Amino acid sequence: MEESLAQLPQGAEGDAERLKLMAEMAYRYVNIDIPKARETAERLKELAEARGDRWALARAIWVWALCCFWQGDYAGSLGYGRQALKISEESGDGAGQANVLNVIGSSLLKIGEHAQALIHHLKALKIGQALGDDHLLAVVHNNLGSDYMAIADYGKALEHFQESLQIKQRSQDAMGEAAALMNIGSIYEQLDELETALRYHQLAQKIFEKTGDARLSHCLNNIGGVYEKLNELQKALNFFQKGLRVARDHGYRLVEVSILSNIGVVCHRLGQEARAEECFQKSLEISREIKERAAEAENLIFLGELYAGTKTYAQCIEPLQKALDLAEQLPSPGLKSKALKLLAEVNRKWERYREALEFFERYLEAEKKQHHESLQKSLYHIRVQQEVHKYLLEVEQLRRHSQELEQANRELEEFNRKLREADQEKQFLIRSLEEHNQRLAGMITEDRPSGLYNLGAFREKLRHEIARAQRYRHPLSLALLDIDGYEAKTSRLSRAKLDQLIGSLARIIKENIRLVDLAGHFNHRKFAIAFPDTGHKKAEAVCQRIQRAVSHHDWREVQPGLEITVSFVLTPYRQGQTLEELFVEVEGKLGR
Repeated sequence: MEESLAQLPQGAEGDAERLKLMAEMAYRYVNIDIPKARETAERLKELAEARGDRWALARAIWVWALCCFWQGDYAGSLGYGRQALKISEESGDGAGQANVLNVIGSSLLKIGEHAQALIHHLKALKIGQALGDDHLLAVVHNNLGSDYMAIADYGKALEHFQESLQIKQRSQDAMGEAAALMNIGSIYEQLDELETALRYHQLAQKIFEKTGDARLSHCLNNIGGVYEKLNELQKALNFFQKGLRVARDHGYRLVEVSILSNIGVVCHRLGQEARAEECFQKSLEISREIKERAAEAENLIFLGELYAGTKTYAQCIEPLQKALDLAEQLPSPGLKSKALKLLAEVNRKWERYREALEFFERYLEAEKKQHHESLQKSLYHIRVQQEVHKYLLEVEQLRRHSQELEQANRELEEFNRKLREADQEKQFLIRSLEEHNQRLAGMITEDRPSGLYNLGAFREKLRHEIARAQRYRHPLSLALLDIDGYEAKTSRLSRAKLDQLIGSLARIIKENIRLVDLAGHFNHRKFAIAFPDTGHKKAEAVCQRIQRAVSHHDWREVQPGLEITVSFVLTPYRQGQTLEELFVEVEGKLGR
């Protein structure tokens, strides 16, 4: 790109092309070399101001916002982002507005403004859908996944991350695909499905290594974290060290702080106290330089904990007291509780019982407060969802109002009063037909008594999961559940009671499977469950749990004295199997 830039002719024609090329270069450097990205954006800004090019000026300021974001300067990112947004709105640059809304939303998320983060990203999504820009849509879906993940709505988070992944795969955007894979891995890590999380992170790692993307440092840090949770400490240490080198090469100081702390924790667990102290001290130094106060407090706690086994009383107390002072100024009740608990333990160890008692009482009070704040946080998450829902309703109302105005204007220009009334009636009938078709579509895919997928819909959903399992070589299991003694137990039941029985069984199944699992009901007595990313052993455990739940259920609500049990058969998907072959295999087991 630098060579192409040098070959451009001087003058107005060359300058216009030069601005576009420099804007592209500055953006690409963000994920490779942040100092280079800043330098290129500065040159772009100077040339844009000299030529009066508002589009290029907004792009330069947007790149500055991105650089601030990746270096942990969220106030700077918001400041530059809002400047760029104003210029993009004035110049009517839709794509530019969406790009800036993305970085503003992500910065708001980092400072805890969850509702505003979601609203900014939803605005970007609306623009991306209007433009039909797949790259932009993939980025927005990825950001929305992060927003929902932050408020513990993992179902919606997974939906958006998977949507982003599909778009990136269709457009063969390797770096975007890797980012989506890494985020899906983080969701599974939150759900404590560590093996699945590891597979997604490792797929992302391979792509980042091929492309040389700086986000490899995040990915390696994530993999190290999973291995640490799996208690494979040497593997965790190896990945943390690789991630540290990448973060330093690309100037990702915030990531460097996190990885150094993680290395310190693992070294401490391995008994390498000197190395652990060195890492905590270095992480502490950088966190102070970049004013990351939560990380500073955390590293002070790590040092206090480390010193408790090797240092004097004064050396233990100093970092812990500093951590407590910091934690009390931050919205971090967990850090405060940890500092107080360690201070109580250290004072008790050194037989300073009065101080130990004082700190322990403060610790108990902090724990009570933290529990209360946890409940408040849950309430806050609900309020965020309510605020976003309100925003979406307002957007929908504006959209409908806008459509009505456009329709009225077209009618005013093209038809007389009588024809306008006829056209309005036609539009009403069309909407009614669409609503009717939507209801019919729901009936086509849904089994009425159970509310689960019917046979056709289930097979279509399973076909998609088979394709995904084939592509990524992930496990997939299929189970059939059959009501034991169905004819004898249901022959005296009315249609309404039989539907009640089937509905209760369906509820039990849904309560015992994950959101990503598929469940279907066919021909009264038979249910099917597909388990994506799940091996035979885990799927069998879920089916056994459903068996127990069915047998323990009070079926007297259907008919006095009624007892229901189910049997199941289970088969794993084998690479290369077709949908038909998989069904034949599992139904064959049921017939034995």
